[in-house]
Amino acid sequence: MNEKKIKYLKIFYPPREGWGKHTDGGDYASSVKYSRSTPEGPFEVSYWCSGSVAFDWCSIYGYFQSCESCGEYDLEERRCLADPILVSESEVLEALENLGERDEIEIEYF
Repeated sequence: MNEKKIKYLKIFYPPREGWGKHTDGGDYASSVKYSRSTPEGPFEVSYWCSGSVAFDWCSIYGYFQSCESCGEYDLEERRCLADPILVSESEVLEALENLGERDEIEIEYF
């Protein structure tokens, strides 16, 4: 039997209060994406947040921070030197099992 492996998974969390109803420091939409380039390789993790439109956001570590204040940012070359976060398939499956308390979570995968 040929088992298919997950190649891509995106978990999207809409804002709790609805779009456009957050306040400063309020709740934003967010997502975490797991993708891998080879069937047996690890997953690369990246993060997104709707607050990134107005605030500095790190897609590698998943929190609000300016690149210039990060120790992994090369100020001279003006680029991020951080290695992507890599996780195993079991960690991805665990994330699917522990989605949290939010309603209306959207899951996209192939």
